[in-house]
Amino acid sequence: MKYRKPSTPTSKTVVCKEMYEVWEKVYKDTSGPFRVKSIKGNYYYSVFVDEKSGRYFTISYARKSEFPLVFLRFVAKIARFPKILVCDSAGAMLSATMTGTFALHELSLHVVPKESILPVDLLSVKLL
Repeated sequence: MKYRKPSTPTSKTVVCKEMYEVWEKVYKDTSGPFRVKSIKGNYYYSVFVDEKSGRYFTISYARKSEFPLVFLRFVAKIARFPKILVCDSAGAMLSATMTGTFALHELSLHVVPKESILPVDLLSVKLL
């Protein structure tokens, strides 16, 4: 059987795509801790998905308290702060450090229920 490349994720409607620029509306999900650490010693990873293009970044880290640095590393990769960040009710996003970052850069945080967090299935995302 031939290997079939998974399709590129798309947003639900064309109107949503045209409403925002690339990396203006970002979905975020964090997974971990895992019982076995990675080769680099990481127990957690976060996935950031752009709603318009479907592109994603995966960043792994060792401790949950490192998430503010992970978010800043993501911002450095895309060279801008997203306008809207959609996430579940994870404690790392609601910490005092992150709340100050959101207020400083006028970033709006949308907290949604865990089962409807990402527009793409995370199982289809291959981690490198």
